[in-house]
Amino acid sequence: MKDPNVLTTSDVARRLHVTPSPVFRWIKAGWLRSSPTAGRHNRIHEEDLRQFMKERGMWLADETGPMRVVAANSDQGVLGQITSLVRAVSPDAKIEAVSNASAAMLKIGALTPHLIILDADMPNMSAWNACQAIRSASKHEHVKILVTAIGADERRGSLVAAGADLVLTSPFPPEQLLSELRKLVPGFLTADLSPANC
Repeated sequence: MKDPNVLTTSDVARRLHVTPSPVFRWIKAGWLRSSPTAGRHNRIHEEDLRQFMKERGMWLADETGPMRVVAANSDQGVLGQITSLVRAVSPDAKIEAVSNASAAMLKIGALTPHLIILDADMPNMSAWNACQAIRSASKHEHVKILVTAIGADERRGSLVAAGADLVLTSPFPPEQLLSELRKLVPGFLTADLSPANC
């Protein structure tokens, strides 16, 4: 009978929503500890995976409760789309949707989210200032910030310098947002990425 605390590389890949290739790279680089089997396969203990995830600010569902998300966009249609997408692929997530930057900052302070999806073109506060303000608080050290922006290519450098983890060109197709979220927050999207969810 398989020990549930001992994982294969495929188990780890499924858990973090990646292909097995990066898992092999993490093992080879010494970032993720593994034990070889007699057949020279890698086995990863649950505690070693958890340590790897902690060191990289990855979300551990059982330690932190449901994923907490703040989505801020002045376009109600886009805001509704983001909310629906997040709920479709992570039904347990707690998502707060707001339409202005001031409300977003209040929600972020109260909720201490794991993920923030922020529109760069909201009134009241620039995304650059918002990112800097979020990053200035130590309790937001591990929060992931995705900024959506018209003309993202010209603004990406300054937004990343201010603290954004990812800047996505707006408008964006739903599947692109989900693909980027999957990379940004491994372990977050619990449902499969499929047309039905998009």
